[in-house]
Amino acid sequence: MTGVVITWSADRHSGTIMGEDGVPVRFESDAILAQDAMRLQAGKPVTFELANQPRNCAVNVCLRPMSGEIRSGQPVLRYMGFEQSAGVREYHFQRIVPGELAINFKVFSEVALFTRNRVALQEGPALCLLRLKAELDRVPVAGAAAVIECRLGEPEMRQYLDAKQEAVKQRSQRHVHRPAPAAAAAKMAGSSW
Repeated sequence: MTGVVITWSADRHSGTIMGEDGVPVRFESDAILAQDAMRLQAGKPVTFELANQPRNCAVNVCLRPMSGEIRSGQPVLRYMGFEQSAGVREYHFQRIVPGELAINFKVFSEVALFTRNRVALQEGPALCLLRLKAELDRVPVAGAAAVIECRLGEPEMRQYLDAKQEAVKQRSQRHVHRPAPAAAAAKMAGSSW
């Protein structure tokens, strides 16, 4: 779906999108694709998907490029949505380089891959970026096919899950244990102060 951000609060980590159908949809900061998180603001056009739970909540929020917004010569990779049939999800991306023809990518994945690894389907676009990173290095900029297709498999899933686990590990190492106030007070009461 497409829409326009009507409210965004970085402090509250949430906002609202007015969908193309005129229905407002809420979203949280973790629903924004990483490459767009710093540039999101009210008035910006976006693409998004609706999550089943919670009701009326947007996921995979991605800025749509406006004319003149892309800097000359800088390639931009955009998530354009997905289609699903017969247990296969097809993710659509587009590589835009000013002054050149856009290159479209389709990344195919079996839904069972997500189920087996207990990964939410909403994490699909982030997983696809791992696969596309390798594809982008291989694809020549000029004269590329109109649509480049690739598959998402176990190696990319493993890499994604390992990266998530490492991020959790690093966050937990930064967490400093502080004693509960009651424990600190009891410790001070027993001191010679």
